[in-house]
Amino acid sequence: MSLRIFRINISIVAVLLSFFYHSNVFSQTTGSMTFTFNNPKPGNNASKNVMAIWIEDANGNFVKTRCRYWGNKTKDHLPSWKSKSSQNTVDAVTGATLFSTSSPTAFGDKTITWDGTDADGNVVADGTYKILVESSWCNPEPADNQHKFLSTFTFEKGSTTSTVSPSDTNLNNINIEWKPGSSGVKELENDISFSIYPNPTAGQLNIKFDSETEVKLINITSLEGKLIYTEKIANPTLLEKQLDIEDLANGPYYLEIVSKDGSVVTKSFIFKK
Repeated sequence: MSLRIFRINISIVAVLLSFFYHSNVFSQTTGSMTFTFNNPKPGNNASKNVMAIWIEDANGNFVKTRCRYWGNKTKDHLPSWKSKSSQNTVDAVTGATLFSTSSPTAFGDKTITWDGTDADGNVVADGTYKILVESSWCNPEPADNQHKFLSTFTFEKGSTTSTVSPSDTNLNNINIEWKPGSSGVKELENDISFSIYPNPTAGQLNIKFDSETEVKLINITSLEGKLIYTEKIANPTLLEKQLDIEDLANGPYYLEIVSKDGSVVTKSFIFKK
């Protein structure tokens, strides 16, 4: 290889390293996305509704399901979600077809959250993500393997708070807010890794660390940052931990793991009795 070609190759490598360093390719910010909207009733005849909401990356790759409501006779009315997700509902809120008396109701105001992780529980890279809402209501019944509408909204996940309020022909009062967690940017080399289950939980939350971890505190906070629960760990090296939280009110929360060196890793969970 000539000296000139060698210098060119070194220059290309330097440019690529600079790009990766200054971009957010390696950034994995913990935090929470909150998606609120109103699903108006489409006429007086509409009585039931099946719905799925999920997250995709900017390239259209499936990331995680956030909710899925359907019944044995309406499973063919969410074809887009079935195709993209392969019916993966890890950490999602699931239930039967929605009615006017169900919780949530078939139509009206709804709130969906996402903790920035994929279906395997890994914090995903910062960047542009999409929320997809697929819905079908009865009376009149939709055709086989078809939905009534599919709406898509984009937002930015990163180390700063971002808020968008897009308009849509199917939904009203839409607001999407991404809030980074108190831990800031989590880099790929962060060695705190754990999973929580069940999620949603009705009273007991299990924490399982991938390896022995020196833990200082375990906190639970509301989405607004209010401290709900805190526990100082007497034996700081943990592999597993069980929390009894049956007194919580229904809703989404953050679980914060504070390590011995003061770093914080956050995951969200839902309490639902």
